[in-house]
Amino acid sequence: MRQKGTFHLYLETYPSATAFNGSLISLEFRLMHPAAPDYDEKLAHFQPKLLLRYQELFKHVKNDFIRTLMIIRQKCPSRGAKRARDGDPAKENILKGIVEWINPEDQYPDSSDVPILYVKGDFLETGSSAAIIWRGNNVLLEPDLKDCFRILCESQVVFNAACTPTDKQCYVFVLNVFFGIGQLTTTGERLRQSID
Repeated sequence: MRQKGTFHLYLETYPSATAFNGSLISLEFRLMHPAAPDYDEKLAHFQPKLLLRYQELFKHVKNDFIRTLMIIRQKCPSRGAKRARDGDPAKENILKGIVEWINPEDQYPDSSDVPILYVKGDFLETGSSAAIIWRGNNVLLEPDLKDCFRILCESQVVFNAACTPTDKQCYVFVLNVFFGIGQLTTTGERLRQSID
């Protein structure tokens, strides 16, 4: 089902696979990639260097992890991705299609063609709860955004789910640098080298 791109049907048949805060997805990921490095260690090593190197970017964002994701997303644009030239960057969600924020009282969306992490809470904040939504399946998560994003990336691999073309370079970078999967593109390699 994974190879055929119909893994969402497996999740509909066995909804317990999405339970337990995504721990079964993480387990499946570890079985698929037992040599993958520790995400938390990689992030702890990479994040301070990135934030120091690009300290002028997204200063309005208080959360260092969200700011890290925003910098990676901006520095790893996919070919054909439209860049916003006007508008207030404080109001713009550069992570749209990867991480999106909704009001705490709102329901999670019913479906999304690609896995998206929805956070219930204030824009660009950690939030009170989160869920990965994909093709009618919900993976309810604890509000720790670093763990939520880790599970989102693991789900991309476990589900064999395509991301939107505009987010491909961002995911390629994250999966390579934090999970040791795949090869970096020229753009991603330049970003990695810019902080080493």
